[in-house]
Amino acid sequence: MWNAFKEVWYLVAAVAIVITAFISVQYIHQQKINQHLENLNVKFSGVITQNTLMPNHCRLLSVDISEATPTHYDVRKTEAVYFCVIKGDKAEFVFDIKNQLEVGDSISVIPNPMRLINYNKKTIQTIELSPLFGFSLFKDLKEYHEL
Repeated sequence: MWNAFKEVWYLVAAVAIVITAFISVQYIHQQKINQHLENLNVKFSGVITQNTLMPNHCRLLSVDISEATPTHYDVRKTEAVYFCVIKGDKAEFVFDIKNQLEVGDSISVIPNPMRLINYNKKTIQTIELSPLFGFSLFKDLKEYHEL
């Protein structure tokens, strides 16, 4: 047994290095996401008008806004990670598929901590963005925005 391990130790070490690197990158990416959501001082209310399923099983939700602060928020050109885009009376934001939001739901997004109130379903949900969809999502997401 020991002789067999001596022959493949470098493979075991390589796998351990790859797993450690992957976990480290995931952790760093999650920290960027958490920092973005903690520092985001955006709030808006409105009605969901579109619910688009993304290739990574997340949703891009479009909202007709009744009120928003600020009325314009778009960091797509300067930030690698972002939660929403607001332009005038429209907003689009990313949401995890496990949270059930439907077209016609009346919602409010409130910061500190970032959470969503769904008035139709009488629920409050903490908004979390997972690093597992983060790598390609934010790059690919820009193609799906209508704003």
